[in-house]
Amino acid sequence: MDRFSVEQSAVINRISKTLNNLVESKSILQELDQVELTQHFSSQLLKNWSPAQVMAIPEDELQKIIQAVMLFKILYDLLEDLNLEEMGIFDAALSGK
Repeated sequence: MDRFSVEQSAVINRISKTLNNLVESKSILQELDQVELTQHFSSQLLKNWSPAQVMAIPEDELQKIIQAVMLFKILYDLLEDLNLEEMGIFDAALSGK
Protein backbone atom coordinates (compact mmCIF):
# COMPACT_ATOMS: atom_id res chain seq x y z
CA MET A 1 0.00 0.00 0.00
CA ASP A 2 1.45 3.37 -0.91
CA ARG A 3 1.65 6.29 1.51
CA PHE A 4 -1.42 8.06 0.08
CA SER A 5 -3.53 4.90 0.47
CA VAL A 6 -2.38 4.50 4.07
CA GLU A 7 -3.28 8.14 4.76
CA GLN A 8 -6.67 7.71 3.07
CA SER A 9 -7.35 4.64 5.20
CA ALA A 10 -6.49 6.64 8.31
CA VAL A 11 -8.99 9.34 7.27
CA ILE A 12 -11.70 6.76 6.58
CA ASN A 13 -11.09 5.07 9.94
CA ARG A 14 -11.22 8.41 11.76
CA ILE A 15 -14.46 9.43 10.07
CA SER A 16 -15.99 6.01 10.76
CA LYS A 17 -15.08 6.28 14.44
CA THR A 18 -16.47 9.82 14.66
CA LEU A 19 -19.71 8.71 12.99
CA ASN A 20 -20.06 5.77 15.36
CA ASN A 21 -19.61 8.06 18.36
CA LEU A 22 -22.23 10.49 17.07
CA VAL A 23 -24.72 7.72 16.29
CA GLU A 24 -24.28 6.24 19.76
CA SER A 25 -24.94 9.62 21.39
CA LYS A 26 -27.88 10.71 19.19
CA SER A 27 -30.58 8.12 18.57
CA ILE A 28 -32.11 10.05 15.65
CA LEU A 29 -28.91 9.45 13.68
CA GLN A 30 -29.25 5.67 13.96
CA GLU A 31 -31.58 5.62 10.97
CA LEU A 32 -28.80 6.70 8.61
CA ASP A 33 -26.54 4.28 6.73
CA GLN A 34 -23.16 4.65 8.44
CA VAL A 35 -21.21 2.91 5.67
CA GLU A 36 -22.70 5.21 3.03
CA LEU A 37 -22.04 8.27 5.21
CA THR A 38 -18.45 7.21 5.90
CA GLN A 39 -17.83 6.88 2.17
CA HIS A 40 -19.55 10.21 1.47
CA PHE A 41 -17.68 12.18 4.13
CA SER A 42 -14.35 10.59 3.25
CA SER A 43 -14.67 11.34 -0.45
CA GLN A 44 -15.92 14.90 0.12
CA LEU A 45 -13.26 15.78 2.67
CA LEU A 46 -10.49 14.24 0.56
CA LYS A 47 -11.77 16.06 -2.51
CA ASN A 48 -11.17 19.38 -0.79
CA TRP A 49 -8.26 18.64 1.57
CA SER A 50 -5.23 16.39 1.76
CA PRO A 51 -5.35 13.45 4.17
CA ALA A 52 -2.92 15.31 6.46
CA GLN A 53 -5.26 18.33 6.55
CA VAL A 54 -8.27 16.15 7.38
CA MET A 55 -6.35 14.40 10.14
CA ALA A 56 -5.39 17.82 11.55
CA ILE A 57 -9.04 18.90 12.02
CA PRO A 58 -9.75 18.94 15.77
CA GLU A 59 -12.12 16.13 16.80
CA ASP A 60 -14.79 18.48 18.15
CA GLU A 61 -14.80 20.46 14.89
CA LEU A 62 -14.99 17.28 12.79
CA GLN A 63 -17.93 16.12 14.92
CA LYS A 64 -19.72 19.43 14.36
CA ILE A 65 -19.21 19.22 10.59
CA ILE A 66 -20.41 15.63 10.38
CA GLN A 67 -23.34 16.17 12.75
CA ALA A 68 -24.58 19.21 10.83
CA VAL A 69 -24.55 17.33 7.53
CA MET A 70 -26.21 14.27 9.08
CA LEU A 71 -28.99 16.34 10.61
CA PHE A 72 -29.49 18.13 7.29
CA LYS A 73 -29.80 14.72 5.60
CA ILE A 74 -32.43 13.61 8.12
CA LEU A 75 -34.41 16.80 7.57
CA TYR A 76 -34.16 16.38 3.81
CA ASP A 77 -35.41 12.78 4.05
CA LEU A 78 -38.33 13.86 6.25
CA LEU A 79 -39.34 16.67 3.91
CA GLU A 80 -39.04 14.42 0.87
CA ASP A 81 -41.72 12.16 2.35
CA LEU A 82 -44.28 14.96 2.74
CA ASN A 83 -47.22 15.14 0.36
CA LEU A 84 -48.33 18.49 -1.13
CA GLU A 85 -50.78 19.26 1.67
CA GLU A 86 -48.20 18.50 4.36
CA MET A 87 -45.60 20.57 2.50
CA GLY A 88 -48.04 23.49 2.46
CA ILE A 89 -48.53 23.19 6.21
CA PHE A 90 -44.76 23.05 6.70
CA ASP A 91 -44.21 26.12 4.49
CA ALA A 92 -46.92 28.02 6.35
CA ALA A 93 -45.34 27.15 9.69
CA LEU A 94 -41.96 28.41 8.50
CA SER A 95 -43.38 31.66 7.19
CA GLY A 96 -45.34 32.24 10.41
CA LYS A 97 -48.81 32.04 8.86
